[in-house]
Amino acid sequence: MKRLVLVMLGMIAFTAITWSFYRVQSQFSPKSIDDPALSSRRPTLAVDIPTNENVYDGKNDIISMSASAASGSNPQKSLEVRVESRSDSSQKSDIPRRSEPFLRRLFSTTSSSDDSHTDMFDHDSSGGINSGIRSDSEERKFPKVLILTPMKNSQKHMSRYFSLLRNLTYPASRLSIGILDSDSDETHKGVKTIKALLDQGYTDADIEAMSGTLASVLVHLPSLEKKGWSRATVVQHNFGYSLPRNLRHGKEAQLERRTSLARSRKHLLTSALHEDDTFCLWIDSDLVSYPQDVIERLLSAKRDIVVPNVVMSPGGRSYDLNSWRSKHSPGDNATSDDVVKYFNALRKKKASFVESLELEGYGETNNFYLHHLRKGGKGVTGVKVREEEEEEEEQVVRLDAVGGAMLLVRAELHRHGLVFPPFVYRGRIETEGLSMMAVDMGTMSFGMPNLEVIHH
Repeated sequence: MKRLVLVMLGMIAFTAITWSFYRVQSQFSPKSIDDPALSSRRPTLAVDIPTNENVYDGKNDIISMSASAASGSNPQKSLEVRVESRSDSSQKSDIPRRSEPFLRRLFSTTSSSDDSHTDMFDHDSSGGINSGIRSDSEERKFPKVLILTPMKNSQKHMSRYFSLLRNLTYPASRLSIGILDSDSDETHKGVKTIKALLDQGYTDADIEAMSGTLASVLVHLPSLEKKGWSRATVVQHNFGYSLPRNLRHGKEAQLERRTSLARSRKHLLTSALHEDDTFCLWIDSDLVSYPQDVIERLLSAKRDIVVPNVVMSPGGRSYDLNSWRSKHSPGDNATSDDVVKYFNALRKKKASFVESLELEGYGETNNFYLHHLRKGGKGVTGVKVREEEEEEEEQVVRLDAVGGAMLLVRAELHRHGLVFPPFVYRGRIETEGLSMMAVDMGTMSFGMPNLEVIHH
């Protein structure tokens, strides 16, 4: 009898456990997702974006949207989406910010997908610099070059800047331009400039919001479009950095100044670089002159990072001292591994591994500049080459660091992470830091001592 009672109790317990398991399984079964009773319990968020154009408040940069949560007890809430287009400085400044940062595509031409990332320009190929009118197929042999210029208070240089660009012999259809106006505080635009902007369709409010630099850029850009340039990108972004011109070259100002420059370059690069750009050519706005075929000559060096010799007078000393090679580092035949080993050995000799900023042009130096590295110069090893024995090709020398007055960089390096560091990298920053970072990535920098660019 006791055995029968135990068997019955066991059957009842088994039935209860099975039923409980079935209820739990059915509640979490995928089929239950379609159950209206269950779906009504899941919270949902419905966002309604208003179509009224007056909703956008350009002054406060806020777009209001309504959002309702269908979670039972929660009432309708207001969802605020903020458009981040402020200057980076959190501190108040006495300098008026005359415009909000913006991005505007000025002109663009369609490009065929089969001509992007052309490898390296051949200086002797058909369709060279003196060949006159080229066919579309000939022009596609030329890699696409994006010219990039960060600007600040550069209005006075704009006429010459754009004149030099218009006179380039490189195929216009293979050229694009990107310009960043940052922290400019000039207010004078001139009657001709204002009239030209009105003729281009800008409103009084647009013009009032522009710095003098930006206004001048927008006035001159159509001249590049008429020449057949492919694309223009103009960016205005304020970083909140300001320094009187008479203090900009002081040693104590260089860390902050070049940090701001590095951030400006990175912001412009991110905004203007397109997938089909093969090279980036960084150009200062205050260059006085350079050869019309400067792009062809830089590309003829067949290097991923290369600079010309930026001087203040023809045949003179180098102006851009950020382009240098240590007197003790490996020579022109060195590999990137050789250079990395050299700088690693220097770092080990230091008492501390904390990087301190090293600057060129302030006191004694152990470096050669490009005027030292011309053939026959004191920075060139070996016997001086007689003029009749000189090679026809441009002289190209290895550098430990480069400046940015004019700088050609293969765009793929930027895409792979090469930047102008706004922090000390191997003792250097900005353009020099880029060279240090590049050699750690396996790419060396080079200069062309006899390709001269005149600086302001």
